[in-house]
Amino acid sequence: MNKKIKVGLNGFGRIGRTIFRQLFSSNKFEIVHINDIHPDIHNLCYLLNFDTMHGRFENDASVDSDSIVIGEKHVRVTHSPMITEAGWSESGVELLIESSGYKPNIPVIRDCLSETLKKVLFSDSPEDMDITIANGVNEDEYSKDHHHIISSSICDVIGTAPILKIINDKFGVKNAFLQTLHPWLNYQNIMDGTLNQDVIKDPSGKAYGIGRASPNNLIPKNTSLGSALLKVIPDLKGKLSTMSYRVPTDIVGSCSMVIDLKNKVTKDEVVSFMQSAEKKPIIELSDDPIVSSDVKHHKSSCIVDMRWIDILDNKLRIITWYDNEWGYVNRLCDNLERISS
Repeated sequence: MNKKIKVGLNGFGRIGRTIFRQLFSSNKFEIVHINDIHPDIHNLCYLLNFDTMHGRFENDASVDSDSIVIGEKHVRVTHSPMITEAGWSESGVELLIESSGYKPNIPVIRDCLSETLKKVLFSDSPEDMDITIANGVNEDEYSKDHHHIISSSICDVIGTAPILKIINDKFGVKNAFLQTLHPWLNYQNIMDGTLNQDVIKDPSGKAYGIGRASPNNLIPKNTSLGSALLKVIPDLKGKLSTMSYRVPTDIVGSCSMVIDLKNKVTKDEVVSFMQSAEKKPIIELSDDPIVSSDVKHHKSSCIVDMRWIDILDNKLRIITWYDNEWGYVNRLCDNLERISS
């Protein structure tokens, strides 16, 4: 049996635990070290075993001293705030995944690279990456020799960029309005309260609405989707207007795109083109009357809801669905496979 590649995981929140679940049974990768700022390893282990969205972990995890134990596997757990101080070399980590979202880690991330640890993969879209990859869009631009700090972009890009790419290539995009419905996140308030200043700083007061009671409201907000899209489709610069609603639903997002096309086209032509462009697990089509919960735990990047495709005055409306966790992490793991070779 070939020796598995040792992976370190910085951050054991929603995305980190989903990464762990997807990689645990891998024949190629083995997570050997988790670093998370939460000091209670028993709590971290509990959240791995029991998950409201994804169900019970298929294997029983337990704690032994400073390790999470699953069968004969021992995964070292540390609690350093800074990614550079977690001791990855002591665990022999060869590939590192940054999924904490802790911004002070970004400017020091290159200090993690060594003779053993060759690549770092981000589950975010920060600046100063060597490359940002959206599968189905620009993965062919990756260079093993030149790209060592890699971004897997964000869930909304994974759920929209493949469609924008093929529409722009086929019909041309003059401009586009993109409106996402994004599931609530754990930094939001259950009841009305102040903003979480560690996540959103807004001296203008325009973002105060995100502090309102999340179970009771659709909350309009800015989104980083536009700037993140330009990192993978730079041709769309100056052509995008984006906004988002934070909605009280579970992990599944949706995007409504209204795209002003350069080339004259009919609805039937768009439908025919989309049928020819379906390429699972990047682009999947659905004619069924699906709702958000039907997309939960789905591994495709985006599902095009064919019921709502329409053309009005050469403006195309197209709706996509995507699982912000499971689908997104599937593509992150594809990138891990890509950068490991």
